[in-house]
Amino acid sequence: MQQYARTEGRRQYLPLIRFTVAIFWGVLLYIAGVVSLAGWLAAIAIPQAYFAWWGPAHVAWGLALLQLVTMALPIAVLVAGGTLAALRGLGGGRLMAMGVCLGLLAGWVWESATGLLQLQAQVGGHIWPLLSASLRPRWWDLSVSLSPWLGWALAILSARRLMPIAAQPSLH
Repeated sequence: MQQYARTEGRRQYLPLIRFTVAIFWGVLLYIAGVVSLAGWLAAIAIPQAYFAWWGPAHVAWGLALLQLVTMALPIAVLVAGGTLAALRGLGGGRLMAMGVCLGLLAGWVWESATGLLQLQAQVGGHIWPLLSASLRPRWWDLSVSLSPWLGWALAILSARRLMPIAAQPSLH
């Protein structure tokens, strides 16, 4: 009987441990996945003829399409796959989905803060103009800025279709 009580006492911490693992998975997914993949995809050389085809008046539209196809879609698919893997490995449920989202947010904050501090060290001056510029991406870059969050939402919608609501573990 005493052995059973000790096992039950340990079992009450499992949701907290799984939630913590989901947060770390989200941070790892953002830093190792999104940032590394975006850096690798940004190194792809685009021929000058591509931008010449759009013409000087519509270069921004060409850049928007390029960003969407070469960066935003692969990042969204990577985050969706990583989130689905975490939900499947950790038992799914709303709590694990929120843990992954919280981890993605923490990874974004970490990368943004370290990037801003490095830029301030190189450029000098106050950090507020740099911060305000980083929080307002150009319109052609919105797809890349939103792609991790759209990938997470896509994973949640897919998980809800794959796992009936009744089978999803609750928050308790």
